Amino acid sequence: MRTEQEVINQILSYALSVSDIQAVIRTNLVPVRKYLYSYEFYFIVENIEDFEADETFEKCFGERILLYRGDRNYPDMLDGMKAHLMVYKDGITLVINAITNEKFWEKYVKKNTENVWISGTYEVLLDKNSKYTDVGRAEEELFFYEIPTVKDFEGCCGEFYWVLKTYTEYVLRKEIPAAMFYLNLSVRDVVNRMIRWYICLQNGKPVELGILDSYMENYLSGDMWACYCETYACAEEASMWKALNAMASVFHMAGEKVAAWIDTVFPCKQAQDMWEFLKRLKCSDGFNK
Repeated sequence: MRTEQEVINQILSYALSVSDIQAVIRTNLVPVRKYLYSYEFYFIVENIEDFEADETFEKCFGERILLYRGDRNYPDMLDGMKAHLMVYKDGITLVINAITNEKFWEKYVKKNTENVWISGTYEVLLDKNSKYTDVGRAEEELFFYEIPTVKDFEGCCGEFYWVLKTYTEYVLRKEIPAAMFYLNLSVRDVVNRMIRWYICLQNGKPVELGILDSYMENYLSGDMWACYCETYACAEEASMWKALNAMASVFHMAGEKVAAWIDTVFPCKQAQDMWEFLKRLKCSDGFNK
């Protein structure tokens, strides 16, 4: 496998040989992580269409085994870019986003804020026209800090019991793909939101939760983390009901603490009423008695 410096040397050698490339900016300067050999770059270019062809980077950086064009799957999100996401046989992955200078500043550098890169870190590797000499950030910022208002909290509670009801309906109809989608997106999104509030309030300062809350375990008690782990279900009915119970439990645990910290109350009556509703719904004749 190529070393980091070998990859950078290849990128710079290519960029220096192509007159259209005005600058090379490396992004996502994450710490070394196991099973991660990925390098991400922005090529600031004059003519974006020169980088449209799939063959653009096919042979210049090694034996490529996968090309994924993010700009074609998500044209609105990656407007004005040519995003080449590539996997190479030796284990290296490269992301090369070609973008014009104007679009780069418009999309990725926050206005009125000095040296802030919207997606984390970046480093200027090549700057042919000295346009980027005063910008750069090498420290990753994955810290989260958000204190909910009472309105935010109440909205979160209402949303939770609504999506939990919808999940229950899918389980009862044995529509497993829909149920699992709802559990792991809609329900989990609301639960994780409450847990993030809980963690922030408990610590009283910004916390490093990592990508997709990867470090959540570091901030939860053993019991609370064990309960959260039970929210992951396999495609089997008993497991899916167990996940529902776990979602309700961990949401309640975090929610009561958050409510106390922001000087409001957890909607216990609503929770109890909805729990009775779901139990009757689960019972085929529950609403006919």
